[in-house]
Amino acid sequence: MIKNIENDDINSLQNEFDNSQGKIILLDFWASWCSPCKTLDSTLKLLDGEMGDRIDILKINADENVNLTNKYSVRNLPTLVVVREGEEVSRQIGALPLSKLIDKLSGFVK
Repeated sequence: MIKNIENDDINSLQNEFDNSQGKIILLDFWASWCSPCKTLDSTLKLLDGEMGDRIDILKINADENVNLTNKYSVRNLPTLVVVREGEEVSRQIGALPLSKLIDKLSGFVK
């Protein structure tokens, strides 16, 4: 599942974590002006097709969600944050091809 987070509130994000039913959460921090973010967006759609039953992808517009961007200390875009059971377990700055992204996430999924 890919979902846009539009409420710049950590409690809303925590609700997503609580409702993840054991899935890994992939936070995608992006911006409309970011060219690599646009490339990554296509990759994330493919990733959802490959691993959507094991991960949830939450897209967070860094310009519109400053509190969440600051909470996760995001300084570069795109930034992917892997969350398991509400805790960050990995981080990737920059876009990756689908095969590398699947390899990176495979160690975290059940």
